[in-house]
Amino acid sequence: MSRRRWALLAVLGTGLTAACTAAQPGPETSTAVKEWTRVSSPKSVNKDFRVSPCETLTEAERRDLGLPSPPTASAQADPAGCTWRDQDGGTAVLVELDPLSLAQRYDREPDSAGVSVVKVAGYPAVRAQEGGDGRGCEFRIGVSATEALHVAFSAPKAVPDACGRAQRVAEAVIGKLPAGS
Repeated sequence: MSRRRWALLAVLGTGLTAACTAAQPGPETSTAVKEWTRVSSPKSVNKDFRVSPCETLTEAERRDLGLPSPPTASAQADPAGCTWRDQDGGTAVLVELDPLSLAQRYDREPDSAGVSVVKVAGYPAVRAQEGGDGRGCEFRIGVSATEALHVAFSAPKAVPDACGRAQRVAEAVIGKLPAGS
């Protein structure tokens, strides 16, 4: 994992720890839907995404989104995910299944600096921006009461609209997921 990604994760961990508590899945984990995590039209991170996450977007869609090709599947099968990395420019976009739903991950609505609750393609999401220099942005998006996606954009230097770039990829992926329950 790159130094930039570790730094972004450290910022997220520090900011979110004060605002929420991560829960591990298990019998005592609350899956009660908090109002801000409610999903009105659930999607399913179905078998196709779990088996072949890098095939979620077509080559034409990846090109339109500015994603370098070819994508690389996550080294681990769990969680399923895919990374598009520009070897020349150093930017990377990661899309993966979050092992926890938003309701499981957050005890309450995050309100830390740089962390906000937003909507992505009409779905509840938590957005965390790395510093103010536009080098990184992450989303955790609740696509159903039990499933979430994690989308992260990182770059070695400031880029225009890092969160917008990550959000456009997230919207494209969500648009490909089938309806869930």
